[in-house]
Amino acid sequence: MGNPNKIFVLVLSLGVLVGTGQPLFGQIVEKPVVGVPVKLEALNPTLDTSTPEDAVKKTLSGAISDTYNPEVLEIPSSGSAKAYEVGLKLFNDGDYRRALNAFNLALIRAYEFPAGDPRMKNAEAAIKSTEARMSLAAELGYKTDNPNKNALTGKVEKVFQPSLAWLSGLRADDRITKVRVENDVYHLTVVRKGKTYQIKLRLRKKAKLDFTKLAAGQAKKDGRKTDTVLESGLVKHPELVKKSEKLLGSYDFALLIDNSGSMSSPADTGDAHNFLGSRWEWCRLNSVNFSLVTARYFPRGITLVPFNHQFAVAKNANRSDIDDVFRRLMPVGGTDIAKPLAYVLDDYFERRARGGAKPLAIAVLTDGQDSFARIRDVVIDATMKMNNSREVKITFLSVGSVTHGSPTLKALDDDLVDAGAAYDIVDTRYFPEILKYGLKDMVVASLIEAQAEGK
Repeated sequence: MGNPNKIFVLVLSLGVLVGTGQPLFGQIVEKPVVGVPVKLEALNPTLDTSTPEDAVKKTLSGAISDTYNPEVLEIPSSGSAKAYEVGLKLFNDGDYRRALNAFNLALIRAYEFPAGDPRMKNAEAAIKSTEARMSLAAELGYKTDNPNKNALTGKVEKVFQPSLAWLSGLRADDRITKVRVENDVYHLTVVRKGKTYQIKLRLRKKAKLDFTKLAAGQAKKDGRKTDTVLESGLVKHPELVKKSEKLLGSYDFALLIDNSGSMSSPADTGDAHNFLGSRWEWCRLNSVNFSLVTARYFPRGITLVPFNHQFAVAKNANRSDIDDVFRRLMPVGGTDIAKPLAYVLDDYFERRARGGAKPLAIAVLTDGQDSFARIRDVVIDATMKMNNSREVKITFLSVGSVTHGSPTLKALDDDLVDAGAAYDIVDTRYFPEILKYGLKDMVVASLIEAQAEGK
């Protein structure tokens, strides 16, 4: 059992969700409204039992709805047909930027098949159709009521998650009244409820994919074809990670562990012969091991924060305390990452104000899908309070799935500064990589992200 004198506090509603409605360094950050997440569901039609004459007027009751949650809709990294299917969903929703990414990926995967395969022709036709509809607003991630396709001004009808516009805080019903362009940076004047805001979005030019090279044959890795598009965000220099381990000693460390009901599901390695138990059990074993191999860097222990729709805080937790917390708790309930994340960040900034606080490294082990609008607001607010880029680092570790995880977490990792945040403080790692290198190396990799990924 753990030390009974350790702090273990149940926190039901601590952690201020940030935002005041005032412009912050080009950001629109307002106090978020908690809403019901979109669910994957459809109404099943029922056959009409009326007479043939009446049936002419109405043959079906109910409606078939092909809705999806854009927060959890990722573009599959394998399978031409799957990527194409996702592209169609995005295209029909008007999200042409992500649709084009999906169709490009479908075309890349179609090169695995013989020349003339219909999957290749379908992907090529879809790319042409999507490119014809692309506009600057679509690339930035929003749609207005302006009849001029190439205009950036007008009343915002849709903001597509997880685009630059969404990351910046732009919302439906905002009115963009003026746009100024400087190099690749778009300065938007936005009016919302009588208040005027300024946001800036940097649209990076991306190299066009060279499909002739893909057709000639891609590099082999782990027995499957890969390409630079799919390899982005991976550790390419593990030797630098090993050499940089001592950086951990310069940080205080907080480990947030998802305790929601889905964490009782099996940890999926993609190999039916390699069973790891439940995701919760995997987190327990790896958290305990992390505390053992990093004990010399955190002599006072770490801050452990198990969370579901509520959260608890165990400060100065050592190996025994961590094991005890895991054994006391069982996975149950929903997922709320924003509140515990806000609590840990607020605690850090309060300690910094008193003087003597080390920089803070945060790792979030989760398999869940939360309202990422709230997480976005918490992260952006933290960047505005920081004094330098190395002060806070947040690593989201996607547990239990061999897929590439949430596209929104990837956007927080890759595009936050381009959407106006002060610093890039988010890193995202996915389960195959975590299994390969371990929890400690993933945290270190986040501290030296650019060097580890060879950027």
